[in-house]
Amino acid sequence: MSATPPLTYSATSLENVAPAAVEDQGPPPAGRRWWGGVRRAVNEIPFLLPVVALIGPLILAPTVVAIVHSFTQWNPGYPSPFIGFQNYSELVNSPVFWQILKNEGILLLGVPFWIAIPLALSFLLYEKVPFSGLFRAVFFFPATASPALIGILFTLILGPEGPLTAFLHSLGWHSPPDWLVDASLVKPVLIVVVGWATVGTGIIIFSAGLSAIPPELFEVAEIDGAGWWQRLRFVVLPSLRRLVELWGVILLITVFVAMFPWVY
Repeated sequence: MSATPPLTYSATSLENVAPAAVEDQGPPPAGRRWWGGVRRAVNEIPFLLPVVALIGPLILAPTVVAIVHSFTQWNPGYPSPFIGFQNYSELVNSPVFWQILKNEGILLLGVPFWIAIPLALSFLLYEKVPFSGLFRAVFFFPATASPALIGILFTLILGPEGPLTAFLHSLGWHSPPDWLVDASLVKPVLIVVVGWATVGTGIIIFSAGLSAIPPELFEVAEIDGAGWWQRLRFVVLPSLRRLVELWGVILLITVFVAMFPWVY
């Protein structure tokens, strides 16, 4: 009767067995995953402290002070008696406030266009377009000008004696609208102007994100027969989802707090 030879394992066999063994174990329990997330959050707290120390005095503290003053008849440098919700009651009953909300709602309709256009243009420039760097610089040029200068520029372009009206007259349109006076056209015109002024910044942001996507993803998509739109939808959008959210938040903030220079 022959003796059974001892079992031996090579490094290669262990590498082949290890993944299967890990797969057989299945996902960790929910409690272990939760505790692992808590530990990671605790380990990240020291890195957040400098940011909190900077944001606290500059943003959080003034916000709390503003909320407290909203319940008073605030007179800077003088006594400010507490009046409760009177300021909010006057705000809700003000027709100007509701008109402002309506205007802001119309301007918010431009946010999807302000996101989609620079995203599509950045992907076009990423697809080996000749002189793509030059095009990015041209698109980014409006972002270097102040909103006041852009407003003056489009006031000249869209005015009654501007080149747009003259061009429409040459096409046979004898009474083109007054783009800056007609109430039904002012807000759409403003959406177009802001889109033109912000498209360059969006292209720079999305171009930086595209450069971080592994080129192999696009190569595999092309081998599978994906067209330009399919690569944009199934490769670019999932990979740049965080950047799209970031740019969307920036645009929302712009609509609510940074539209005055263009309007004025």
